[in-house]
Amino acid sequence: MFFKGDVIFLRILLPAIAGIYTGLHLPASAFVVYFLMAASLFVLAGLLVLHLRYLQDKLYLHRWLPGFISQIFLFLAFCTIAVTHHPLYPDNHFSKCKTEALLVQISSEPRLSNKTIRFEANVEQGLSGDRLVPLCGKMLLVVYSDEGFPSIPDAGSRLMIPAVYKETEPPLNPYEFNYRQYLSDQGICHQSFFYSSQLQLLNTPAKKSINLFALSLRKQMVARFRKYIKDEDASAIASTLILGYKASLSTDVITAYSVTGVMHVLSVSGMHVALVMTMLMYLLRFMGRNGKLRIVQALIIIIIIWFYTLLTGLSPAACRAAVMISFVITGKALNRDSNMFNSIAASAVLLLIYHPYFLKDIGFQLSYLAVAGLVYFYPRIYRLITIGNWPGDKIWGYTSLSLSAQIATFPLSLYYFNQFPLYFLFSNLFIVLPVTLIMYAGIAFLLLPFDPVSKALGWFLSRGILWVNKGLFYIEDLPYSGVHGAKFGLWYYLLIYTGMLFLTIAFQYKRKSFFYGTLAVLFLLTLVNSFRSFSQYHRKEILLFNVRKNTAIGFFNGCKANIITNLDEKSKAFSYSVSPFISAQNYSTVKFYPSGQPISHTGLYSDGHFYEFEGRRLLLYDPSFNGKDYTGSITVHYLLINGNPQIRLEKLSRYVKFDLLLISNNNSDYHIRSWLEEARKLRIKYYLLKNSPAVQLSIAP
Repeated sequence: MFFKGDVIFLRILLPAIAGIYTGLHLPASAFVVYFLMAASLFVLAGLLVLHLRYLQDKLYLHRWLPGFISQIFLFLAFCTIAVTHHPLYPDNHFSKCKTEALLVQISSEPRLSNKTIRFEANVEQGLSGDRLVPLCGKMLLVVYSDEGFPSIPDAGSRLMIPAVYKETEPPLNPYEFNYRQYLSDQGICHQSFFYSSQLQLLNTPAKKSINLFALSLRKQMVARFRKYIKDEDASAIASTLILGYKASLSTDVITAYSVTGVMHVLSVSGMHVALVMTMLMYLLRFMGRNGKLRIVQALIIIIIIWFYTLLTGLSPAACRAAVMISFVITGKALNRDSNMFNSIAASAVLLLIYHPYFLKDIGFQLSYLAVAGLVYFYPRIYRLITIGNWPGDKIWGYTSLSLSAQIATFPLSLYYFNQFPLYFLFSNLFIVLPVTLIMYAGIAFLLLPFDPVSKALGWFLSRGILWVNKGLFYIEDLPYSGVHGAKFGLWYYLLIYTGMLFLTIAFQYKRKSFFYGTLAVLFLLTLVNSFRSFSQYHRKEILLFNVRKNTAIGFFNGCKANIITNLDEKSKAFSYSVSPFISAQNYSTVKFYPSGQPISHTGLYSDGHFYEFEGRRLLLYDPSFNGKDYTGSITVHYLLINGNPQIRLEKLSRYVKFDLLLISNNNSDYHIRSWLEEARKLRIKYYLLKNSPAVQLSIAP
């Protein structure tokens, strides 16, 4: 009653986002929920009283008041929804109950890698004494195969596992991917590690659910791709491109698609569902001439789109696209397509009510921003140039689409991925036709399960995908294909969006004040960049990364970085723990040295164990010192014990004088306990890297 016009869902979306964001950061307790519900009811009652006394109190003189109170009510309501969706909110969550064993059902497709099986599981019951109690919650299971399972269990299988689990670990290195937060957004706060012989596979029938049916169906489709497409990379890309199955993608392929700015094709989302919709609209175009037939046409398209979404395993990205397009198609069928933004906002509100944690999903954020950019910027960019011939017009049209999506998403992409694909226009123009043909061929491959047809389409898919890969690898190797920059906090990228908003309003409504606001934002961004560059130029530090059983030490001076490590630069451990920091700081010069190698150049000296850097000394004490006699003493600032050397701190401290003892996590638990006990007795200042964040040792100028 207080919203008018055709943008009601746009007005709901803003308080919904604010309420959900607030709720996701509140404690998941019954007290918080009851408080929010009481506050919501109080505000709603006030809103009803205002409505009843609208004329008596002359509220038409304060027209903003009812709307403002409505926004507060929506904020509180969505805040309540977010808190109640927290994975730890239920009282019967398995982490809140003491049990000896847990009965779980596998809820995701198990993935095998290096004899390790990973899958998500829903906890259904817990064994307490001699009775089973109903429980809830999700966990991540990591199973080390020791021939306990005859084969990898399927999604839907039930297991009895020991009630042994722990909270997921936070990131231990600067700018490291926050896997704990990622799992929490999926409703998972705990993980368990077992050998397969410790688990009991039950023969009870699985609960029927549409999600398990979708996973089973997708598994069959992926198997068909592998059967008829012999090249592993081509098969993996076909499974990803058409079904959203990413388990088999190689790192090289992911990197090539990311750097060239076409990563969106590997995520079943709006583009894929839109292609299906376009094909169906063309085939059923004869039904669009009649009002009743137009409704039937919309129903057929929506049903087929959701069936395709089912084939993808009901992936979140595909579901988002299906919901969004379903709203748009319904609006057009009912002749209520006056405001596309309202339809987009309606789908977003519906999805956020269903699952508030979608708000923190990168795909959700980027997909809605991309669609909003297409709706607003595309017609304006396309009208800038008129091309008379058909091929040129089509090329310009797709160029306009790429520019529109990129304008809307590039600040958020920089925030998450810290790179900008410089050749994104060329890459997108290069893949648009082949990917469209591959998509249609892939859908035909799935719908026509005849051996001769499958062989022909499999050959076409294989050749087409390999040709696309070859082109993208070539673009990736071009100079400056992926431009990296220094990483800032979220506020910096929101400031970029603010400047873009000011500039858009300035051109749309011819407002000089907003143009001046844009210049002010640019000045502020330039100031922030200059201050950061100045600070980095004068910053000197030593960083001991936490890389589990390995070693990685960074010596940083201004824009120069020297990394001493026993890891390969292309290894998964290095890419996960060390590379994000180097990329985020955008060092101009990075040099790598194997552990134990002598180093002698300006600023850093080492004989393989003793390191001197900008007046600071670090001694890496490892088993190579075992049995050595000392005739003198040495003074260092930091002593790093590494690799289980046979030494007692009492004896070592006679010959090595140090300010801080560092104990790496590739020492045994026995040695660590012994050294910690000695350090406490001798009152030695120490830092244990095991299960602790990386230690940054700043050097004062």
